[in-house]
Amino acid sequence: MTNFFKIPLRWALPVAITSLLPIAAAQTITYMDAGVYTNVAPAGVNKVTFKLWRAGGGGGGFSFLGLVTGGGGAFSSITLDAQPGDAFVIVVG
Repeated sequence: MTNFFKIPLRWALPVAITSLLPIAAAQTITYMDAGVYTNVAPAGVNKVTFKLWRAGGGGGGFSFLGLVTGGGGAFSSITLDAQPGDAFVIVVG
């Protein structure tokens, strides 16, 4: 059975996906451009880890309150059980 797991990541850029392989080294896939990406878990995979980053906001400038600075970036991570053939859809943008 194939799981279809859709993660709306409209705020996350770039996205790195790490597959935890029990036999081989981990694979990392990084998305830098907006789009819809589909990844299928290969043979030997039993877990996948999604690590999501968002850039901080821009800064520089002045207001009546003084110097205006940008907001901090964001990070989130999740590890999911997976089996070979599971599809993961990533939406970036």
